[in-house]
Amino acid sequence: MEVTGNGMIAGYIHTGAKVGVLVEVGAGKAETVAKDEFKQLVKDITLQIAAGHPHAVSREQVAPKSSPRTRDRAQSDRLKASRRSNGKNPARRAGKFYQLYCLVDQVL
Repeated sequence: MEVTGNGMIAGYIHTGAKVGVLVEVGAGKAETVAKDEFKQLVKDITLQIAAGHPHAVSREQVAPKSSPRTRDRAQSDRLKASRRSNGKNPARRAGKFYQLYCLVDQVL
Protein backbone atom coordinates (compact mmCIF):
# COMPACT_ATOMS: atom_id res chain seq x y z
CA MET A 1 0.00 0.00 0.00
CA GLU A 2 1.13 3.51 -0.73
CA VAL A 3 0.29 6.76 0.98
CA THR A 4 -1.00 9.54 -1.23
CA GLY A 5 1.17 12.57 -0.45
CA ASN A 6 2.72 12.82 3.00
CA GLY A 7 1.45 10.43 5.62
CA MET A 8 1.60 6.99 7.10
CA ILE A 9 -0.33 3.73 6.97
CA ALA A 10 -0.56 1.73 10.16
CA GLY A 11 -2.26 -1.48 11.13
CA TYR A 12 -3.27 -3.13 14.37
CA ILE A 13 -4.62 -6.61 14.99
CA HIS A 14 -6.00 -7.27 18.44
CA THR A 15 -5.01 -10.42 20.31
CA GLY A 16 -7.05 -13.32 19.00
CA ALA A 17 -7.28 -11.71 15.54
CA LYS A 18 -10.99 -10.90 15.91
CA VAL A 19 -10.51 -7.13 15.49
CA GLY A 20 -8.18 -5.50 13.01
CA VAL A 21 -7.61 -1.91 11.94
CA LEU A 22 -5.84 -0.44 8.93
CA VAL A 23 -5.66 3.35 8.77
CA GLU A 24 -4.01 6.00 6.59
CA VAL A 25 -3.21 9.32 8.26
CA GLY A 26 -2.11 12.24 6.12
CA ALA A 27 0.31 14.99 7.09
CA GLY A 28 0.93 18.44 5.66
CA LYS A 29 4.72 18.13 5.60
CA ALA A 30 7.15 15.25 5.07
CA GLU A 31 9.04 16.32 8.21
CA THR A 32 5.93 15.66 10.30
CA VAL A 33 5.84 12.00 9.27
CA ALA A 34 9.38 11.46 10.53
CA LYS A 35 8.59 12.68 14.05
CA ASP A 36 8.04 10.16 16.85
CA GLU A 37 5.00 12.12 18.06
CA PHE A 38 3.27 11.60 14.70
CA LYS A 39 4.06 7.88 14.73
CA GLN A 40 2.65 7.60 18.26
CA LEU A 41 -0.47 9.50 17.21
CA VAL A 42 -1.11 7.10 14.33
CA LYS A 43 -0.60 4.12 16.64
CA ASP A 44 -2.99 5.62 19.20
CA ILE A 45 -5.59 6.18 16.47
CA THR A 46 -5.48 2.51 15.45
CA LEU A 47 -5.84 1.39 19.07
CA GLN A 48 -8.76 3.77 19.66
CA ILE A 49 -10.57 2.55 16.56
CA ALA A 50 -10.08 -1.07 17.62
CA ALA A 51 -11.40 -0.28 21.11
CA GLY A 52 -14.53 1.30 19.65
CA HIS A 53 -15.14 -1.80 17.53
CA PRO A 54 -17.11 -0.06 14.76
CA HIS A 55 -18.87 -2.16 12.12
CA ALA A 56 -18.83 0.56 9.46
CA VAL A 57 -17.04 3.82 8.79
CA SER A 58 -20.15 5.89 8.07
CA ARG A 59 -23.95 5.65 8.17
CA GLU A 60 -24.08 5.07 4.43
CA GLN A 61 -22.18 1.78 4.88
CA VAL A 62 -24.59 0.32 7.45
CA ALA A 63 -26.80 -2.39 6.02
CA PRO A 64 -28.57 -4.01 9.01
CA LYS A 65 -30.45 -6.43 6.76
CA SER A 66 -27.25 -7.83 5.26
CA SER A 67 -26.38 -9.87 8.35
CA PRO A 68 -28.89 -11.65 10.61
CA ARG A 69 -26.63 -11.13 13.61
CA THR A 70 -26.30 -7.40 12.95
CA ARG A 71 -30.04 -7.11 12.28
CA ASP A 72 -30.91 -8.94 15.51
CA ARG A 73 -28.45 -6.84 17.51
CA ALA A 74 -29.82 -3.65 15.97
CA GLN A 75 -33.40 -4.68 16.76
CA SER A 76 -32.43 -5.54 20.32
CA ASP A 77 -30.67 -2.18 20.75
CA ARG A 78 -33.66 -0.34 19.32
CA LEU A 79 -36.05 -2.24 21.63
CA LYS A 80 -33.96 -1.42 24.70
CA ALA A 81 -33.77 2.23 23.65
CA SER A 82 -37.52 2.42 23.03
CA ARG A 83 -38.24 0.98 26.48
CA ARG A 84 -36.04 3.62 28.07
CA SER A 85 -37.45 6.50 26.03
CA ASN A 86 -41.01 5.14 25.67
CA GLY A 87 -40.76 5.80 21.93
CA LYS A 88 -40.75 9.57 22.38
CA ASN A 89 -37.70 10.31 20.26
CA PRO A 90 -37.00 7.88 17.39
CA ALA A 91 -34.30 10.16 15.93
CA ARG A 92 -32.36 9.93 19.18
CA ARG A 93 -32.65 6.13 19.13
CA ALA A 94 -31.31 6.05 15.59
CA GLY A 95 -28.45 8.31 16.67
CA LYS A 96 -27.54 5.90 19.47
CA PHE A 97 -27.53 3.02 17.00
CA TYR A 98 -25.13 4.86 14.71
CA GLN A 99 -22.91 5.79 17.65
CA LEU A 100 -22.46 2.07 18.31
CA TYR A 101 -21.97 0.94 14.72
CA CYS A 102 -20.28 3.81 12.83
CA LEU A 103 -16.74 5.06 13.39
CA VAL A 104 -17.44 8.68 12.47
CA ASP A 105 -20.45 8.83 14.82
CA GLN A 106 -18.70 7.40 17.87
CA VAL A 107 -18.20 9.78 20.76
CA LEU A 108 -14.87 9.25 22.43
